[in-house]
Amino acid sequence: TGLGRLHSQIAGKPKKNVIDWNEYEDEHKHKYLGNNNLISPDTSTTLNPHDCLQFSVEDNWIEFHLSHRIRPTDFKYIHINKAMIDENDRNKSPKKFRLMGRLNNNDKWTPIEISQKDKDKVMGIEDNSIELELTPSNEVEFVRVEYDINENAETTRLYRFRIGSDPEKIKQYDEN
Repeated sequence: TGLGRLHSQIAGKPKKNVIDWNEYEDEHKHKYLGNNNLISPDTSTTLNPHDCLQFSVEDNWIEFHLSHRIRPTDFKYIHINKAMIDENDRNKSPKKFRLMGRLNNNDKWTPIEISQKDKDKVMGIEDNSIELELTPSNEVEFVRVEYDINENAETTRLYRFRIGSDPEKIKQYDEN
């Protein structure tokens, strides 16, 4: 895959929270999209403490421009293994996620619904990851991930994101 990069400008304003994504395929041939670092095959135990993007607590969202349209089916967030970091830093992981999508950059954001069984799922301070099943949605090329932060966190550290989709759909776009 090509390397993802931070956008320098969106609508004339710098946006550090907006990232281009490219395609990634895991060892099970499941296709994902993500930034070159945010989609690496790392797991919570292979990550290092500084393999992350760090944001202030006011920035509780991140936007991704995918390399092509997808119909999202699942979402996974992977944090560093909490046993590998200082106890005071364990609350810097996000805890609850909301996803929004849109097809074009100027479209209005619409919710990407989390399945009923995962709707209230929260990542605990000691958890290393969270997986959410998504209900069928419209195709998107832009994804906004909003997250709640833990109490007393001065910053939030984001490690790895995975957004799964139907591989047949990705194949169709590659052929066009």
